[in-house]
Formats: sequence, C-alpha cells, structure tokens
Amino acid sequence: MVKNIGKLALGLCVGLILLIGGIKICDHFTTTGTIYYTQIRTKGEQHQEKSDAGVTYTSYHYALTGYDQNGRAKPLQLASFKTRPLKQNSYVKITYDQQAENIQFEELNARKVPEKVRFKLRIVNK
Repeated sequence: MVKNIGKLALGLCVGLILLIGGIKICDHFTTTGTIYYTQIRTKGEQHQEKSDAGVTYTSYHYALTGYDQNGRAKPLQLASFKTRPLKQNSYVKITYDQQAENIQFEELNARKVPEKVRFKLRIVNK
C-alpha cells in the first residue's frame, strides 16, 4: 500500500514537472522576439480588405517609432485587425520577431513602460 502511494506521488511530481516545462517551452516559442514600447498617437490608416473566401474585413495600419527597454528607437509597421482603431494615446507593448516577420502587441498601462522608454515617450507620473 505504501509503495503504491509512493509511486503515485512520484508519478504526479514527474507529470507536474513535465507540464510546467511544456508550458515554459511553449511560452518561449510564442513570445520570442524583441520587445518595443510605443504610444498610439493617430487613428491609423483604415483599410477595407477582402479575404480569398470573399469576406470583407477592416484593418488599421500604423507607422510607429518603437523603443526597446534601453530606449533605442526602431521604426515599426503595425496592423490591427480589430473592428475599431486602437485607442489614441494608449501605450502598446510590441513583440517583433524579425526572422518570422511576426508582430504581437498588447495595450498596457503607462506604469508598465520601462523608465528609459518613459523618458523617450515623455510619460510623466502616470
């Protein structure tokens, strides 16, 4: 009986370790790239496009200057496929993977912008 409980506990520990390791590996591969921070200052350029299936959708394109955590600037192109433009004056964290030409982005609070970037974007006490 005690042997069975020990084997069960060991099996659960190994399974938990494998699960956590798998999550970390997936997270690494889905968030690789350089992180830039910027502020949305325009409504973006609206585009009406049609998919191969004939479905019409709206996208908004932005030409932005992004800053890495050290404050180095990089010009970026961002396309948002939402039904409305991104909120003006919002702060955005962009993960840019140059090899895959992949961009992921998320809106964030000004307090989460690194200090060197806050200086470049002129964020004061927000």
